Amino acid sequence: MLLRTAVIQVNSRDNPAENLATVEQFLDRAANMGAQFVGLPELWTYLGPGSGFEEAAQTIPGPTIERLQEKARKHKMIVHAGSMVERSPDTPGKFHNTSVLINRDGEIVAQYRKIHLFDVDLANGEKHYESERIVPGNQIVTAEIDGITFGLTVCYDLRFPE
Repeated sequence: MLLRTAVIQVNSRDNPAENLATVEQFLDRAANMGAQFVGLPELWTYLGPGSGFEEAAQTIPGPTIERLQEKARKHKMIVHAGSMVERSPDTPGKFHNTSVLINRDGEIVAQYRKIHLFDVDLANGEKHYESERIVPGNQIVTAEIDGITFGLTVCYDLRFPE
């Protein structure tokens, strides 16, 4: 089976509403070009300082995902919603880096939380610790749509064999 695919790259900022509006326009454009599957990037809903995570965090399901579900239904396309900052239901003040897969009927068929967080000390003294804000997931997730098995992963997770 052939699957016409579109990959959307956005210059996300620290304004989730603007980021969503941009993505919705790109989803419409991809549909007009015949895309059957559309992939979004990591953290497309918010890319800004860690201090903004609380305000930008989403619930899943929630308003942002519901808008993507509407687009998937309208265009009869599969939407891999990249990843987004999800408010952790179990750890107050912490978040998940969560990926969602939506089928052509607009149904959430898979939800994956990034497992391997990226923490690094750079030679110049800079430190970047994803684990300061993000709680790791603990489940490997696959889903089948139209006879195709999709495996969900986020960024650094690709470097691990499971």
